[in-house]
Amino acid sequence: MKRFLICLAVLSMLGGVCRGQVYISGPLHGVLEDTLYYVEGDISVESGSELTIQPGAVFLFNGDYQFLIYGELNAVGTDEDSIVFVAGMGTDIWNGLTIGGSSNAILQYCIISGSDYRGIYCWSSSPNILNCTIIYNSSEYFGGGIRCLYADPLIKDCLIADNHASMYGGGIHYSYYPEPTIENCTIVENSAGSGGGGIYANCVMSDIRNCIVAHNSGGGIYYNQSSYAPHYCDFYDNEGGNFQGVTISNLGVTTQSNANGDPCDIYHNILLNPLLVDIHTGDYRLQTYSPCIDAGDPDIPFDPDGTIADMGVFYYDQSYEIVIDGYCFLENQIYHSGTKVEFLPVAGAAINDSTLTDSAGYYLIDLPCGTYDLHYSHYGYLPNDTVSVFTRNDTTLTPVTLSAGTTLSGSISGIIEPGVYTILDTLYVLYGDSLTLLPGVEFIFFHCYQFIVNGTLIAEGVEGDSIIFTAVNIEEGWGSIRLVDGDSTLVSRFSYCCFEYGNVLGYSSPDNRGGGIYCNEMNPVITHCAFRYNSASGGGAGIYSYDSNTIIEDCLFSQNEDNSVVLYYESPVIRNCLFSENDDRALSVGGDSTILVDSCTFNDNFVGGICVGFGTPMITNCTFDHCYNSWGLYSRGGGIVCSYNANPNIINCTFYNNSSMMGGAIHCDYGSSPTITDCFFDFCWGDDGGGLYCANGSSPVLTNCTFLNCIADYGGGVYCEEYSNPILIDCLMDSCTALYGGAVYCFDNSAPTFTECTIRDNSADCQGGGFCIVECAEVNIELCLISGNSTNLGGGIYSEASGLVIDRCTITGNSVSGTGAAGGGIYMATPCITLNNTIIEGNMGNGGMYFCFPTYSTLTYSDYYNNEGGDFIGEVPINLGQIVAVNLNGDSCDIYSNIFLDPLFYSTTGDSAFCLTEESPCIDAGDPAIPLDPDSTIADMGAFYFDQSVLVEPGSSSPQPTAYSLSPAYPNPFNPTTAISYQLQAASFVNVA
Repeated sequence: MKRFLICLAVLSMLGGVCRGQVYISGPLHGVLEDTLYYVEGDISVESGSELTIQPGAVFLFNGDYQFLIYGELNAVGTDEDSIVFVAGMGTDIWNGLTIGGSSNAILQYCIISGSDYRGIYCWSSSPNILNCTIIYNSSEYFGGGIRCLYADPLIKDCLIADNHASMYGGGIHYSYYPEPTIENCTIVENSAGSGGGGIYANCVMSDIRNCIVAHNSGGGIYYNQSSYAPHYCDFYDNEGGNFQGVTISNLGVTTQSNANGDPCDIYHNILLNPLLVDIHTGDYRLQTYSPCIDAGDPDIPFDPDGTIADMGVFYYDQSYEIVIDGYCFLENQIYHSGTKVEFLPVAGAAINDSTLTDSAGYYLIDLPCGTYDLHYSHYGYLPNDTVSVFTRNDTTLTPVTLSAGTTLSGSISGIIEPGVYTILDTLYVLYGDSLTLLPGVEFIFFHCYQFIVNGTLIAEGVEGDSIIFTAVNIEEGWGSIRLVDGDSTLVSRFSYCCFEYGNVLGYSSPDNRGGGIYCNEMNPVITHCAFRYNSASGGGAGIYSYDSNTIIEDCLFSQNEDNSVVLYYESPVIRNCLFSENDDRALSVGGDSTILVDSCTFNDNFVGGICVGFGTPMITNCTFDHCYNSWGLYSRGGGIVCSYNANPNIINCTFYNNSSMMGGAIHCDYGSSPTITDCFFDFCWGDDGGGLYCANGSSPVLTNCTFLNCIADYGGGVYCEEYSNPILIDCLMDSCTALYGGAVYCFDNSAPTFTECTIRDNSADCQGGGFCIVECAEVNIELCLISGNSTNLGGGIYSEASGLVIDRCTITGNSVSGTGAAGGGIYMATPCITLNNTIIEGNMGNGGMYFCFPTYSTLTYSDYYNNEGGDFIGEVPINLGQIVAVNLNGDSCDIYSNIFLDPLFYSTTGDSAFCLTEESPCIDAGDPAIPLDPDSTIADMGAFYFDQSVLVEPGSSSPQPTAYSLSPAYPNPFNPTTAISYQLQAASFVNVA
């Protein structure tokens, strides 16, 4: 960096000029090269013109001239070769840069100095002012360094120093409505006669961040009706006060500490000496222990040295190494070699590294400067932790002595009092023995030793005083608690225990199972425990329960690997547990027994929530939040995977923002048939099936489930393939999206059934806003409402080379759009469809039904009405839609008993949406050969029958008809015989005489 010695930098640049000299004035455009320019009059970039100034160009203004910028200016220098705008030799004044008229000028690595009419004046423009030095400028009124009026510039990485305004805003003055951004600037030693020596803000929402505002005269920052507080800035030693004008709540009131431990206000501003190197010589770099180092906003890009952003324009480079040394002694020993001193990074450029002590206990290490936690460990001694050693210079640390503490190994029983115990070999609780650990016990395993329990272990801590099982070497870990070969009638208990860094890496089972606890034919009770950072190559990083009635309640499983919990066989229970941020599947269950998973929460697990391998576990009242399976191309089931004849009962569960390639929330394959009831799927997403994926002969049954805002390439809500046969009853799919099949995608011999479902407001980019049915799928849709769905082909349903049965459905308000759009209600590219008792109404696009080619379909007893472009488009079957008869209600119809009348819906919104009114021609107009409606009348058309039942109270009489009429002979008025049609409110015998 060369910009910190301001006067010297400008003078050396001018004094070293040995290039050509050019005299300029008036409008400029094109490219100005690395040359010395004498400015003999106002210069400008006119609106519509472009000017590029190359690095190294120097502009000497020989009078009170200005640079007017209304077009496009790219003045981009470099850190080593700036562009300079200054007063010429022999003159003391010039009039600065004016950027206006919506110009988006770029000034980068520029020096603007010596103007007596502001350094830069921005009005109604949005320039980028980057890496610039703005010094020794002045204004008779406002904004000595920069003035912004109705402008929203980006001012970033700039030095603004020694500027003056007679009234307001010595460094920067901005006013009115746009929103300037001021970031990582050093604003120092400016002055103003009336206020805002550093910054004056008038009626503006601004973003001031990571700046140093210090040593200004006339105040630090003056707010005049502005209300947006600066963030992550340092205000210090501003004459007249750091903050002036309108009071912003809690600004400058230090009520908390920042990441460095320094006091700050709620906006993370500090009020400390920034410790600049030398303000008297213009060296505004940060000293080694400046509180501005690493005190900037952690959410913006880091400094070039890889550390959190510093405040101000000159970041402090922490990439150099320092020497840290010290002593670590062993209690009661003469020789002190072999202690591991580990440095754990906390802040700055710190890295993870370690060293060993010599025989004198001395250690030495070269490290990048920063903040470290230290961990001292030695075989047979209690470890020692030192928190937050902060250094940017060579440092000798305070000596540390490790205590031998109490050691344990071999067979133990009885009662262990509170304290820290180093485990030097495998521990045993023998058959028939018992061991009780009191609250406050900490077992630290020196190597990967096991704790084998053949007897009974009682480890019951209390809230605030846990029992801890951990390892000296967290990389190596310890060998877990093994509850095996004991009396299953004797119950081991664990409460308020912490199991961490268990690491089981055996080559075969069961030695590679259960990183925290492994139990086989034992029945432990585990409550209020935490399992974290454990691993087991054979699964069950936290707990592996095999053939045991394990009870697990109110426990935390976090950041474990290799399936946090595995429950196989018998009847274990896991309830009210939280699984969070685990690196593998959170829970695996299976076995031909009843396993209960109740009221558990699965959050941010890397390979999903639950895997059900086989059996019929109960999964109730659970929440799956942000669970995802990221195993790449074949990732399955972000929330739950059901595989290999797994038949769980999944009841009242919520799936939110789960994702995987195949089944964002639930994946079913290989003959699995889960029962899924009262579940809610929201914003789940995947490639195939945002909510549910079904394949390989799986047959899940879903009842009263909701799919909302689910997303996929194929099947936003549900995806079916490979002979899967899901059944969905009374389910809602709303606002789901996909490329194909906004709600449902079916193909490859799948045969799903949808009954009493609502498919509404879903969308697909290509085909099937509601359903996309292709490649030999056989789909049955009955008593369903398909409404408001949209796509390019088949707004409600797209069917191609598949079998489709639609019975008693309402298909309304669906739409198609785009090039070649067709089939607002249904797009038929299949030779055979059965559609009965259905209302197809008010669909938008190219036809209510579009027939891609002639079909052999059965399309009967349905109502087609008000479909944009016509009820039937394309290769319409013969006689379909031709009015040649009347139906049993006396309404005109085609030979297939289809009518073309307004269905007279009660409403199109609310709880009664698309229900029939009593005048509807769809009542009793369905197929008389199919089962009657629940009111015992002939089937109505549509998804919602009109209830015609009459309730008769005891003692009352039914009304008698007062008139009769006989219609002309039907079907042939010249035939001597006629057919008499009549309707009854209920089935009964009738005499006609």
